[in-house]
Amino acid sequence: MVKYLNPIDQLFELNRELIPLLDKFEHSIIVVGGQALYYWINYYHDFHVQIYDEQIKSIDIDYAAKLNDARQLPKGWNIDVYNEAKDSPPPSLATILLTNKGKIKNKDGSLFIDTDEYLRKNQLKANIVDIIDFPIGFSHKDFNDSKKLELYTECFEYPKKWECPPNPKLRILNPISCLKSRLCNISAEIKDIQTEKERIKAIRIPIHAFLEQKFKTNKFRVAKKYIDYFLKIIESSDGLKMETLHSISLLNIVKSLKADVLNKVDYIPEKYLRNHNLITFPFVFSDKRFF
Repeated sequence: MVKYLNPIDQLFELNRELIPLLDKFEHSIIVVGGQALYYWINYYHDFHVQIYDEQIKSIDIDYAAKLNDARQLPKGWNIDVYNEAKDSPPPSLATILLTNKGKIKNKDGSLFIDTDEYLRKNQLKANIVDIIDFPIGFSHKDFNDSKKLELYTECFEYPKKWECPPNPKLRILNPISCLKSRLCNISAEIKDIQTEKERIKAIRIPIHAFLEQKFKTNKFRVAKKYIDYFLKIIESSDGLKMETLHSISLLNIVKSLKADVLNKVDYIPEKYLRNHNLITFPFVFSDKRFF
């Protein structure tokens, strides 16, 4: 029987192996794509109902990085198949096949494989890491600006039992940025629309939990940046299309946030709530409020 790691577990192991290299990177490297979304679903698992993996699964592992930093990744992972995308248009930078000397990378005997190929076709193929300059919906400038980097991403956190502290050189798109990227995928029609819709549904509760955490652990001046960022996205043409064309409500996140958090925090100025129409949002208490 073949032992293997699921893609999200592959991500954690790859990031653990990068720890000795992180301080040598010139810029932060950022986890993006489907694994970023799945990370947040797991991170806030206590907040949501069961979500079937088949609906939102992603196989390959994606990072946004600068090319000079990307060139150091194979060494950190003991990988020898690295191909720069010299003839490919931006934002693609490189692909890394998780093999060494023709053998699939493993951790204690568990393989870093393309799990879809194995489960569907019984074929053992190494998984792939894609390195891009920036995810869809963003530009390279967004991650060069320290304030935008802080707004759009969070430090990647390892399992507590590993006792590995977060490092600002290893980051991950936050749940709101995951939503932004998924909306752009649908608008640009570059990914399967039904899959992207399921991923958008799945990220809604992590967004609520993320915003709730920001308001409970930060001063209003800091927390408001995140809800302003979220409101800008859902009020965009791509955000409004989710409601009108696909019947996926994003506004309910704000409604539930008002009921669960904003009405219970006494330091939020009433003027801010009124200016954003947050005073008049109805209460929604059901656990099914997002569906």
